[in-house]
Amino acid sequence: MAKADDMLQTFDELISDGVRRGLVHLHRTEEVTERQDRLLYLIRLFNKLAAEVDLPVVSRSEAPIRCVGAGRPEVAYNLTARLRAAGYFTDPATAPAVPAKRSGARLTITAHHPDDDIAGLVDTLAAELPRALADEGDSFTTLRRAFHRQLATRP
Repeated sequence: MAKADDMLQTFDELISDGVRRGLVHLHRTEEVTERQDRLLYLIRLFNKLAAEVDLPVVSRSEAPIRCVGAGRPEVAYNLTARLRAAGYFTDPATAPAVPAKRSGARLTITAHHPDDDIAGLVDTLAAELPRALADEGDSFTTLRRAFHRQLATRP
């Protein structure tokens, strides 16, 4: 039985090595590089446009999952419902994933989005966030207070 186990382990190692080599080759292809470059461009576009309209984007990172602060969970639910009604599928980021008073709209950017989708999303966020805050009896002052550490270094 030990020999069969040894043979299976060797077989698994060979497969794993082949898979690793295949993945390295795949990730060095021009197509993947182009998609990665496109995704990074869109993330930077979102960050730039969001900064221009002073959206409270919680992190300055270049990760494809972005979070726009909303404050209390009720505001986040209101905002994401407004975004969905406008045609943008977003989810609320609320407790227990984030502190309750630091909820937000979680957005995922992919390489498949056209530039116009990113610009439209930012425009819709800029229009709907103040409305969601007002509906729930909150303000940008309350929102900025909740995210003061994350937004403190912003100009």
